[in-house]
Amino acid sequence: MELTGLVGWRGMVGSVLLERMAAEGDFALIEPLFFSTSDKGGVAPAHAKNETRLRDAYDIEALKRCAIVISAQGGEYTKDVYPRLRAAGWKGFWIDAAKTLRMQDDAVIILDPVNLPVIQAALARGVRNYIGGNCTVSCMLMGVGALFKADLVEWMTCTTYQAASGGGAQHMRELLTQYGALHVEVRELLADPKSAILEIDRRIAERQRSMTPAETEHFAYISCGTWGLVGVELDAAVLTEASRLEGFTNEGGVDGRIRYLHNVMGLWLLSESVRRWEDEGTIIHLPALLSEAAAVSAAVPVFDTNDPRFLGRGDMPTRIAEWCSERGIAAPQTRPEFVRSILESLSEAFARAVETAAELSRKRVGVIHIVGGGSQNELLCQLTANRSGLEVVAGPVEATAIGNILIQARAQGLVTGSLESLRALVARSFEQVRYLPR
Repeated sequence: MELTGLVGWRGMVGSVLLERMAAEGDFALIEPLFFSTSDKGGVAPAHAKNETRLRDAYDIEALKRCAIVISAQGGEYTKDVYPRLRAAGWKGFWIDAAKTLRMQDDAVIILDPVNLPVIQAALARGVRNYIGGNCTVSCMLMGVGALFKADLVEWMTCTTYQAASGGGAQHMRELLTQYGALHVEVRELLADPKSAILEIDRRIAERQRSMTPAETEHFAYISCGTWGLVGVELDAAVLTEASRLEGFTNEGGVDGRIRYLHNVMGLWLLSESVRRWEDEGTIIHLPALLSEAAAVSAAVPVFDTNDPRFLGRGDMPTRIAEWCSERGIAAPQTRPEFVRSILESLSEAFARAVETAAELSRKRVGVIHIVGGGSQNELLCQLTANRSGLEVVAGPVEATAIGNILIQARAQGLVTGSLESLRALVARSFEQVRYLPR
């Protein structure tokens, strides 16, 4: 195994690098030697093997022992140490996150998901310097690299605040002091100059994921059970003719709020289908059936769930098949396909209703909250996220009962606070599941 020196492993970039190397099993392939610019002789990280003490990162002789040096220490360190190390006759591989050597003729930028053939060709030519690219450009290229390779991109531009790089850690700290709830979450860490920016980033991400609807103002809701109520919360009613024609209603809510919503079909389609199959003598295990539906890879029809034919009791699968046949569309053939078709169609209806509510009310929507029994249907929640292109937050299941209890408790003086504070209490008390668009 090659002796590999690691410098700058405590910072944002370096700590992420160690995590990824550990996750990928890279330490099993090398003999790591950890260096420090400020703690010579200190205890090395747990990844160390035979070399358990930190070496001086400015000790050229110690660095010369390494076949490979990986540095995330920053550009000033590279400017100081790299030329002296090469002048001392070192012939090893220098791998660096800093930009100092990025444009040198004897260096290759490393971004293996995008330019692995370039890296392999450089290794074959004997190139010894491999330098990381700009973080924003690297992320961009990983996202659109295939488009570039197919020559489908004419030009692209991007900017960066450098908040995610080691060099931008101080900018990130400064930016967070200008926030409200996010600043409160990490105030103690920001006050400690020794705190790791990676831990601050983790705390911020967790806080953002746990924010209540009151904190993320631009939300839509879907109360999903046998039927569905889809809408947004407003301060004033929408009384336009377009709103009436689309079937939206303005319901008075708590504290003068308006629940601007539209009634849509819900899981009645699924429950009636299950009833029909069980009437035929089949015992239906719904979780297993939903798993089979999630595994359906063939295209299934998306039908109009609000068609009046689906309102009554009876043979729902046959009515769905008839709807498809009337339009020359291939109907589902198996029970999992019927379930997948139902959930795809419901999610499409939900997504359209949210889009219409936002358009008619002129309210921007950034997240959808699904409550009620439908919030337990993982496939429905994921499909709704996919079709709407928005994050879906599912739960709580008994949102109606919880809301009633809290408003009555507030009226009796058992709890106090605004509607936003009551929602925050619910968010802290009940588990919610988040689904991102795929």
